[in-house]
Amino acid sequence: MKFKKITVTLFSSLSSALCFSLGLQALAEAPTILQNSVPQALTPVTKAVVLSDRVTDGHVKLQIFRQQGELAAYSKDGQSIAYDCKHKDGYYNIHVCNPDGTQDRCLTTIDNGLPHRHAGSPTWHPSMKYIAFAAEKAVHEGGSIEAIPGFGGRSDLWVMLADGTKAWPLTNTPNVKWSRVIIPQFSHDGSKLTWAEQIRPSKFARADGWSIKVADFVETNQGPRLQNMHTFEPGGSAFYETYGLSPDGTKIIFCSDCRTHGFFHQQIFDMDLNGSNMRMLTDGKNYHEHASYSPDGRHIIWMTSDGNRNAGTDWWIMNADGSNKRRLTHFNLRGYPESCPRPVFAVLVGWAPNGAECLGGVQYSLIKQEGRLIHMSLDESLL
Repeated sequence: MKFKKITVTLFSSLSSALCFSLGLQALAEAPTILQNSVPQALTPVTKAVVLSDRVTDGHVKLQIFRQQGELAAYSKDGQSIAYDCKHKDGYYNIHVCNPDGTQDRCLTTIDNGLPHRHAGSPTWHPSMKYIAFAAEKAVHEGGSIEAIPGFGGRSDLWVMLADGTKAWPLTNTPNVKWSRVIIPQFSHDGSKLTWAEQIRPSKFARADGWSIKVADFVETNQGPRLQNMHTFEPGGSAFYETYGLSPDGTKIIFCSDCRTHGFFHQQIFDMDLNGSNMRMLTDGKNYHEHASYSPDGRHIIWMTSDGNRNAGTDWWIMNADGSNKRRLTHFNLRGYPESCPRPVFAVLVGWAPNGAECLGGVQYSLIKQEGRLIHMSLDESLL
């Protein structure tokens, strides 16, 4: 079986065990990860997460990239990885390292103007000059759990220099319990930033009141700013979570429950940049989120509970028009090298610029938003 040099660095926060069997095919073509942990990182307490060797499951190959991590992104030249990592003090921070895991450095604990609380969901500007992310407000009522990057409460969008030496706020959201911002994403040309934001309190037993935000990212004498902000609720009041623009900048990809009206029945959609021509790419009553375009715009990797009786989620791949859906991993099915005894939840992947690598994650705790970072290689027949 011929393998392309395709490496998906999947950040796995596996709530259960990434229990990989012995004697599986070695990953000759996969890069060697020289460092898979950092001293500041929280050490997972679950003994179920044990992926000690590189393994193969059909057309997919997996190995640990980080013992603790959540979301990550490659720089445009593919030589740097930015990822968020939960530290031992309980706060998420943003790190940058080489693709082999070496030369790791934390950017959000230095004196750069940040509030120095939770910071996560990094996205590289294509110039490689900036990294945008979500960060907890310096002062607010209540604790910090709601401000974990995956929850986005009491947070704003920020951008910092790639070395972390200076940072600027991009938004000033209402400092109220229901206000949330999550998953900023630069467009491929760097001219726009997208994110999801809750703009109204949710109705009882509903996760509505969310919106898709798109703004121009501009540099000024006072630092980077957002201008010409647009807000979309294409299916009415509902939950929306956007994952950026297509590589050609014409489509917005996102998930929503606007048609199913159930948080765990989200579907994947795309629409034109102006908010028109919304199209549902998935169907059924399964849980679908965290969709990411390949750099050439031909494929989408997303997470779904399809085929999993335990309600956990795995990565699947489909064509950009929603056709040719194929399963990539089996974290939540028995009998596979990565099978886990309890439900785990795959999260957003970010492809490398060469189309052969991407970054992603799998959570072993939805409440704590914790997990490992995993590296995955795909057989060329999948692309």
